[in-house]
Amino acid sequence: MKHSKKGYELLDHEADVGVLGWGETFEEAIIEAAKALFSIMTEISRVEPKEEVTIELTANSREGLFVNYLNELLAQADINHSFFSEFDVSEITEGNDEKKWELKGIARGEERNAVKHEFLTEAKAATYHGIFVKNEEEKWIVRSVIDV
Repeated sequence: MKHSKKGYELLDHEADVGVLGWGETFEEAIIEAAKALFSIMTEISRVEPKEEVTIELTANSREGLFVNYLNELLAQADINHSFFSEFDVSEITEGNDEKKWELKGIARGEERNAVKHEFLTEAKAATYHGIFVKNEEEKWIVRSVIDV
């Protein structure tokens, strides 16, 4: 992991691919992991933020919120036949015994175009395998293995 305040990288993992994201906040870390997720599929610097989709989801834990976020992005990309390159998490509500965790945000991208966007690898789902969500040394770090 680099010494930058935020970022992402891909991790080798047998037949799958791990994504690692970090940032000063949990929101920044999962956004960076989302960038890593889409960089598995295409060169995200070539994806223009022309269209926007709303992301709203719930989970029973912070780890669940992270995995559900990545999986919702994959679902929306599939539904809209799009790639995403920009992400914003506007609200996270922490859960407790009586209430679920909630996330609200948006993803921006454009419709897939075989001429413009080289399709690299299909990302099927984010998994709990190798899940890691921690606040360490003033930096949030998140990791998940992506089924490809």
